[in-house]
Amino acid sequence: LEKLALYAGSGSRLTDEDIENAVTPSYEAGIFQLVDLIGQRKGDRAVEALYDLFDRGAAAPYILTMIARQMRLIAQVRDAIQSGVSRSSKIMAKTLGQSEFVMRKVIAQESRFPPFRYSDILEMLMDTDVQLKRGTMPDVPTPGKVKSTPGKFALELLITRLTTSPAKRARV
Repeated sequence: LEKLALYAGSGSRLTDEDIENAVTPSYEAGIFQLVDLIGQRKGDRAVEALYDLFDRGAAAPYILTMIARQMRLIAQVRDAIQSGVSRSSKIMAKTLGQSEFVMRKVIAQESRFPPFRYSDILEMLMDTDVQLKRGTMPDVPTPGKVKSTPGKFALELLITRLTTSPAKRARV
């Protein structure tokens, strides 16, 4: 608040734009937006969130770790539901040892994903991890403000694969 008061100056009224200009968002908040967008299967917006994370200084391995966590949660929820656990976020939170807030989001995301084998998702994640570690994925320039960042293309491809239907993914 002190930073905002100094930014606005004495007696000035703060606007939403002032707040956005004065407060530098951390990439930790952005990573949750990214995984939410992947869970909602909004690929274009997820890629934009990825670019924003890179602009804020997030590293590709950290981003991949958080995507993997989200996919694991979705798979755990799906497995629990198939085993007869209620879709109630309260019951699911207790069953999986997560917060009710997280489970509410993940339960909604689980229903957006077509049936999949978790081993297929793990393979995609592993392939991306290997590409990041070996540097085997070309770094393709992106139009706009996003600078060339190691791992950017590998993560773009992963997000595209996770957020498109299998029929469309076959053409990617």
